[in-house]
Amino acid sequence: MDRKELACVALLAAVSITLIFSIAPADVPLNDDIMYYESVYDYIETGDLNSDQPYTVSLILQVLYGSVFAAVFGLSHSTLMLSMMVAGVAVVVASYFMLRTRLDRKYSVLGACVLLANPIFYNLTHTFMTDVLALFFVVSSTTFVIRFLDAGRTRDLAVASLLAVAGFWVRQYVITILGALLLYLLLTKRKELLRPDVLGLVVLLPAVSVLGWAYWFYAVRDLSYVCPYPLTLGTHIIKNIAQLFIYAGYFLMPIGLAFVAARKRIAPLFGKMAGSKKLALLVVALLMLSFIVVRGYAGPDANPFDKSLAEPRGVGAYTISGDKAPLFPEVLWIPITALSLFTALVAFAVLLKGPRDSAFLTLLIIALAAQSLLFTAFYDRYYLFLIPLALLFLLPAVAKFKLDKRVLVAGLILTAAWGWYGTYDYLAWNEARWDAIDYLLDSGVAPEQIDGGLEYDARFLERCTERSSAVRWHGWGYSISDAYVISFSVLDGYAGVREFDYYGPLGNKLGTIYALRKEGIP
Repeated sequence: MDRKELACVALLAAVSITLIFSIAPADVPLNDDIMYYESVYDYIETGDLNSDQPYTVSLILQVLYGSVFAAVFGLSHSTLMLSMMVAGVAVVVASYFMLRTRLDRKYSVLGACVLLANPIFYNLTHTFMTDVLALFFVVSSTTFVIRFLDAGRTRDLAVASLLAVAGFWVRQYVITILGALLLYLLLTKRKELLRPDVLGLVVLLPAVSVLGWAYWFYAVRDLSYVCPYPLTLGTHIIKNIAQLFIYAGYFLMPIGLAFVAARKRIAPLFGKMAGSKKLALLVVALLMLSFIVVRGYAGPDANPFDKSLAEPRGVGAYTISGDKAPLFPEVLWIPITALSLFTALVAFAVLLKGPRDSAFLTLLIIALAAQSLLFTAFYDRYYLFLIPLALLFLLPAVAKFKLDKRVLVAGLILTAAWGWYGTYDYLAWNEARWDAIDYLLDSGVAPEQIDGGLEYDARFLERCTERSSAVRWHGWGYSISDAYVISFSVLDGYAGVREFDYYGPLGNKLGTIYALRKEGIP
């Protein structure tokens, strides 16, 4: 690594650390954190990785990773959040090295910053969710696969395989990288599969890992605790494909702004396409528009990002009762949606006209996306891998069409500010929520009488079955009483017990969390 390369890496790391660590970790569980925290706690206390928590992800490496930080700083939600903040910096730097396999230093730094500035990625660095650590292994393994395909070196393949297998023990989907590589070699370089090193690293090693996980999951774990994810075939796959394209544009908005600014220069990209490719673009455009129309008439909201991790109410998962006021004016979501659709179409056009050596990356994107499309619900965070992988196609197009880097930088600043402010709001209201819960508990309210939202109510989950007395579901957890409710707003039939205001970075009031008591409860 020469001095210029080192300077770029140091600059990128410094920017990442400054942005990510500018919001301190909070000692509260967020989203699925509660069950992952319990797994780390069980491992520290007993040395047993066979948790009775309801998750289906492999998670073992994440538990070990979190326990290292707990050994140094003590186990707490803030410590585990700190571990993901560190992982977030590592992912951004790893993205730079992946992009450097195809791009110069300047564009690689800008591309890594697209991931850093993404509001959903930024928010997830302030949790103990699995997405950030899994993404590190996706990006790192892909980097060495590309190097192997370029130079054929066994050591690159060995590192890629080991990283993919390690990532498998965070989230199973990471090993798809080796599956995509195997399929690519079968289609294009069958003789390579006869090499002993390729057979061992691409077939044998991942097969042993998968079989080991299957034994652990089905023979060792008590499956009566596990909440299975609904993976099915059905019309929801079409819905998920439409959302996948829309969210691809959503994730790549800073690039989209640069494309809008240079729309006249990129117009020939569409004019020179073959008829079949133009038809594919038309189908994708109609699919996205149809999704928005159907969602508006028959679904929850025409806004395709309603209930996303970055949506009108802010950034993060909203897991308590009541209505939260939008963090930003809702009218802003009209241009955001339009820009997302435009960016998705341009990105798809670039993919269709991709370079000849893009076959593996195309297979990888399809393989990673395909498995998540089977979920009946659409989980936007499952598709974060699109950002670094799609940039390997898009950024060369940015260079080719000589797009204005100042527009790209402006887009990065806007999305980073959005993610930062939204995450600050997210942590602030969650801390107020737990202050409200603690107040009720200190006042003598029985724990089971409080509906405190997913992260609180999940403690009453019993072997992933709904109690006969369950009142309200919050994701995979439920409350067993609605006598006291923690809410964003006052609810009908409830009286206020106490209000807990939460504030922004400048002392401005962002909102109020309400501790409510059901009418008729003494």
